[in-house]
Amino acid sequence: MEPVAPETTDAMLPQEAIDPPPDVGEVGALSSPLSGHPLLRALNAYLCNRPQEAVDILSQYHPKDQELLLRLLPVVARVDQGGLLTDGLDDEERLQLLGVVESLHQDLQSAAPLRISRLVFCRRARSFGQVDPRPTNIFRPGDPVCVYVELENLVDRRVEKNRYVIRLSGQLEIRDSRGKKVKHIPIQQAADWSWSPRSDHFTLIRFRVPPRLPPGIYTLHVRIRDQDTGRDATEAIAFRIIRHGSRAGSDRSVSTQRRRLATRVDKR
Repeated sequence: MEPVAPETTDAMLPQEAIDPPPDVGEVGALSSPLSGHPLLRALNAYLCNRPQEAVDILSQYHPKDQELLLRLLPVVARVDQGGLLTDGLDDEERLQLLGVVESLHQDLQSAAPLRISRLVFCRRARSFGQVDPRPTNIFRPGDPVCVYVELENLVDRRVEKNRYVIRLSGQLEIRDSRGKKVKHIPIQQAADWSWSPRSDHFTLIRFRVPPRLPPGIYTLHVRIRDQDTGRDATEAIAFRIIRHGSRAGSDRSVSTQRRRLATRVDKR
């Protein structure tokens, strides 16, 4: 007598035999609530070699965001096609990707806040980062002052082929130890032209200590404006004014004075 097979029920079947298989997209990704998201659909179209469809899908976004996404899609796709930092890229492909990344970097810099990253009293500055700082932040009335200012997120504006320019303006404010403004000095600098876009930016500001300021501790507030974008950056540095004929002090006392000046600025 042949054995009788037991009746098959859902309870006896493996789970995968009961549940239908999930939908699989064109690039092998399982469907999810995000599968209909425009960004994922655009990436999927680009990976499937349908760039015009990707353009159409992204048309719902702001034009600047469209441009950003259309530049990013080839970079993301390259990861799927062999990687960005592997030997699969030839020199020409590396240069193209580098151009895309640099272009994105410049666009983001133009939109980011302008920032003063370094503010130093100096004797001279030869180029970006090559500065001879003053041994002390101590001055006498009437002394010449040179301030070295490094700027971040400043981008050259292209005005014609192979011609770039930066236009800066601003103001200086000298405030006493109580924070009261005792001197205002406007800054109006000439346009700075270049044959190539620059990645490092600095400027020098020269003025004289007002002759009638009494001895004491002051702060110099520097405000720089990018005239092409309207962005401002502000930073402050402490200094001390002494009488004519007074000694600035030994190196040890100068170091102590610097620490005290820095502490006064930090507490504001």
